[in-house]
Amino acid sequence: MPSVEMSIMSAPVDMVGREAYVNPSKSKSKSNHTSALASAWVNVDKLTGWLKPWPRDTPDDILRHELKTKGVVHIKQAMPRGYVLGIRERFFERVAPSGVLKSGTDPVDGIFCGGDPENFVWPKVLPGDNGQVNSMTLDDMAKQGDYTYLAAQVHFEDWTNAFAGNEHLIGLVSRFEPSWTRPICLRRQIFRTNMPNAKSATGVHYDQLFLRHGPPTAITAWIPIGDCPPQGGGLMYLDDSLVLGRELEEGFTRLSEERNFTDDERKSAYNSNMTAKGGLGNDAGVFARSRANGRKWLIGDYEAGDAVFHHMYAIHASGLNHDPHGRIRFSADVRYVDGDQAYDRRWTKWGRPIAERNDH
Repeated sequence: MPSVEMSIMSAPVDMVGREAYVNPSKSKSKSNHTSALASAWVNVDKLTGWLKPWPRDTPDDILRHELKTKGVVHIKQAMPRGYVLGIRERFFERVAPSGVLKSGTDPVDGIFCGGDPENFVWPKVLPGDNGQVNSMTLDDMAKQGDYTYLAAQVHFEDWTNAFAGNEHLIGLVSRFEPSWTRPICLRRQIFRTNMPNAKSATGVHYDQLFLRHGPPTAITAWIPIGDCPPQGGGLMYLDDSLVLGRELEEGFTRLSEERNFTDDERKSAYNSNMTAKGGLGNDAGVFARSRANGRKWLIGDYEAGDAVFHHMYAIHASGLNHDPHGRIRFSADVRYVDGDQAYDRRWTKWGRPIAERNDH
């Protein structure tokens, strides 16, 4: 297997991948990859591993056990490939007027134009004073650029809502949680892109940080809307991280009490216990070594039609996008709950800031 240089200094894992990283299943032997971490070189095998994929027809009791004990389940062919690619094509047709796509290419391929990735940013909602976040209108987003405005618009349209709550995904959620009497998809879905050669990505976090107005019973589905090889900037998961996630949240709760936070401040993912943009940090390598006893980051080889379900305390992040074909990573983050039980109702409307007060 050829070697792969992988930097994990700033925003999670940056994989400059080659053949073995495009299709890890083809490789039978261990690699001798290296990784840049601060000024030191270390063996990548000590920091990364492969996220195990499961076929859709895996028995339900095994899937439930994996989610309960490991915190993450990557299901292959969770949805028809053609259905998912149709969503990808429709999205890129909608944002194409912004100039984000390479001229002459098919929208379904999502080939980046090659410009400055910072000109095609996702809608930014940053915290203000006291860890609170102000609502942003589409007019606000329009000020961030044509692409930002067009990308934000799709969240308000019926076809994205229908995709997030489609029968294939709801059916899988019911298999994970057969006791739920009314499984529903929360309206605040996040359809996001990860541009090739962008210098930042999603930092280290667990989802309960952002859903603290409800119990940690929701399930997240991360859906690659298009093929996303390991160097394409997909999600990676810290191995065996559920206990650590719970412990960190308990620690944040105690710290908030010691600092006499109000209830709203305590529940904010942007309070002073967190990083500036919410979460646990932006350096996956440092986090794994300093706070996770050197656990590995598990990386997947994702294809259109796959879905990854994870627990509210599963610690994860995304990599930088170095897709060899210049493809834009397009994905969806969707949360599911039992509509007959308590949950964070701030997520019932798209665009509601994730640090504002609950509005039952």
